[in-house]
Amino acid sequence: MSVFIRPLQIGSHSTNSEGDGRPARRRLFGIHLTEIEPGKFSAQRYGSIYTQLINDLKQDKRFARYNWEQAERIPPKGKGGLSIEGLAATPEHGLLIGFRNPLAGGDTENGFLKNGKAILVHLLNPLTLLHGQAANFAEPIELNLDGLGIRDIAWRKANQYLIVAGPYHANEQRLEKHWLYLWDSGSGELKRLEHIDLGDLNIEAAFFFPDQDDRVELLTDDGEKKEFQCISVTL
Repeated sequence: MSVFIRPLQIGSHSTNSEGDGRPARRRLFGIHLTEIEPGKFSAQRYGSIYTQLINDLKQDKRFARYNWEQAERIPPKGKGGLSIEGLAATPEHGLLIGFRNPLAGGDTENGFLKNGKAILVHLLNPLTLLHGQAANFAEPIELNLDGLGIRDIAWRKANQYLIVAGPYHANEQRLEKHWLYLWDSGSGELKRLEHIDLGDLNIEAAFFFPDQDDRVELLTDDGEKKEFQCISVTL
């Protein structure tokens, strides 16, 4: 049996909490998995490691308004900082890269950004990019997630994605809740799932099991208690 899978992973591209550069976090890479027998896989790196995402966005005039030069010098949870937390493959073999920070637009109130829009970068050619071709981006996407950033994004079905939204900042006093949204990349329709109350859960990741697009698995992280949970939610 030989089944080939090429999962892609991305680093946060952020500095450390003091604003010091961390080049090792600026990575997009692929892993080539081969099923050699049922339940057993071998793994090799797929292509090269791509390290120029932010530099390539700087060179694209469509993304100039996001001020990457400033963002990459600010701690990831500071206002206007840089932090990638969401990544989803598209049915067309592209990638949607979701930014927790920075947010687009908004107003500053008591030192915090309010009403900013979340930034989503659509990378059209990740597989050929890892084999030396230049990055090809679609038009910038801005989503009104009620001032929240993207904590994760997961493909659901057709053109529909589930987005986990949460505060761009550390949220140490639990001032802002996490919410789930459904977004249609074709129509642009965006809906907050008001019936799902996540309470004070800190959602880190979301995924669907095959053939179960009506239920999503959410991984939570409580940094203070060092506890992890996996909860299942009906959409």
